[in-house]
Amino acid sequence: MGIANAADLAYRAPPRAVGGCASANWNGFYVGINAGDAMHRSTLSDQGNAFAEQFGSSVGTQTDTTNGGFVGGTVGYNFQRCLTFVGIEADWDWSRFGTSYAVNPTITGSNWLISDNMKQFGTVRGRTGVALESLLLYVTAGAAWANINHAVAANPVVFGGPAFTPIGFNDTTTQWGWAAGAGAEWSFTPNLSLKSEVLVLGFKDQTHVINFLPRFGPHVFPLNNFTSSDEIFVFKTGLNWRFGGGPGVLGLW
Repeated sequence: MGIANAADLAYRAPPRAVGGCASANWNGFYVGINAGDAMHRSTLSDQGNAFAEQFGSSVGTQTDTTNGGFVGGTVGYNFQRCLTFVGIEADWDWSRFGTSYAVNPTITGSNWLISDNMKQFGTVRGRTGVALESLLLYVTAGAAWANINHAVAANPVVFGGPAFTPIGFNDTTTQWGWAAGAGAEWSFTPNLSLKSEVLVLGFKDQTHVINFLPRFGPHVFPLNNFTSSDEIFVFKTGLNWRFGGGPGVLGLW
């Protein structure tokens, strides 16, 4: 046996894509875990009413941005055709971050405490893109939901003294909206892949009402109407397990 033949036996080159197709098999179901950082931008707008405007109780429009970590799970399905693929993916993420801040409207001595908290969020999205060897590059879009708490606590002071009992609202709602983004996923064994993804989530505006109860009477009147608008910017890394995967990027399996 010649030296050249011995060298050929000692080294086995990784398998190459056949017929111009990706070497990894992305077809089928997969499950995974993910974690990352999310930035929540919340805008609260005081719509007021005639009574509120008369006594200057409006706090205007307040925008606040906070961020925090999250962790969750993923399930999905891919259909691959050579160098392209389409799929559907659903994820759920748990988080616990928020903020609170004080605002002083135009009434002397009154004070308002505004807070918002992100509890959990998720998406159901389509994915499509290209499969290059063991790398997926894709764009994604679909529906999003989030469980968000908005709260306002206020103690307005009118006529030089506390004219009303403390007022406010504390609303936790599941909001629905849209999601869009892009990502990449790398197959490093026949069944395991690592992904990185950026998403933007937007939601329909919510309406909140504050009522006041005069200390000098039994009647309840609307004081302020608020609208809240929420956006979430998601930076995510995940590890997926594919059922029935093909060769990994190293070609050793």
